Amino acid sequence: MYTFERTLDMEQVRQIVTHPRVYGHVSDDSAPPASGYKPNPDLFYLLARFNDVLLGCWVFLQMEDAWEVHTCLLPNAYGRAKIAGRKMLDWLWQNTGAKRVTTAVPVTNKLAIALAKECGMTEFDHKTEAYPKNGKKHDVVLLEINRPEVKCP
Repeated sequence: MYTFERTLDMEQVRQIVTHPRVYGHVSDDSAPPASGYKPNPDLFYLLARFNDVLLGCWVFLQMEDAWEVHTCLLPNAYGRAKIAGRKMLDWLWQNTGAKRVTTAVPVTNKLAIALAKECGMTEFDHKTEAYPKNGKKHDVVLLEINRPEVKCP
């Protein structure tokens, strides 16, 4: 069974985000080394579990009705990410005022783009050279999904 809960435990968030299989995918050239990462307590962190096993978290930046999401799933979430992502969105629609969720994914992260699309997100824009990583600038795909009963422009 999938469960979700908002957390204020910044140490747990730090451990998830800086996991060796996660941090390289969620950080860019402006980020500190993993040892110096500190979660922002002003963000909305949503933990995900499957049968009480921690799968990771989603990090949300709340911008009025539209929330920007960043996915930080641990290796034990692999194979469960699509279902967890869909259920996370259901939880978000039922428990928050979010009307739209967006994400920005570097084109080099094909798995994250595929996951976003499998969860119902669609591409709405593309930014050129917007993600600095390993001394290069990469393009970014912008994806979105609206709350089912809401029509956004």
